[in-house]
Amino acid sequence: MSVSSIENSMLSKLATDWGNRASINWSNCNAPFDTSEPLTGYTYNKSYLVPSIQQLAGDYLETPVASSVRQFDYLFYLNVLAFPDIGIAEVQGHVERLREIFELKTFIFGDSQCDCGLVQSRSGFTTDRGDLWETPVFVSFTAIL
Repeated sequence: MSVSSIENSMLSKLATDWGNRASINWSNCNAPFDTSEPLTGYTYNKSYLVPSIQQLAGDYLETPVASSVRQFDYLFYLNVLAFPDIGIAEVQGHVERLREIFELKTFIFGDSQCDCGLVQSRSGFTTDRGDLWETPVFVSFTAIL
């Protein structure tokens, strides 16, 4: 399995398990997303999730390198954005759902394994435009290919 396949598998896992809870902003995948109005068709229409994956490190675990198992470390950002008038309970519910999906879980994708750490969140803040409240959320994971 390739590195991009692992990343896509984690994004797919998010999309499947998140369901229709709130919209997912896939702008990091070059998909347009309008944040100017609340969305419809979701359980929570005034908040959404913004995922992105950052590769931190990679290494070969054996020699010879040509046939070695590889390990890659990632941060999976899962920021929650919400209109300022919804209160904190909805945002906290989203963070809790992300914990249910990813925290200390192991996923097998083909012949590869992904081990997730703790889901962590930080204090929220108003975005630069002032029209949304953003709560940074992330989970680290290690992929063995």
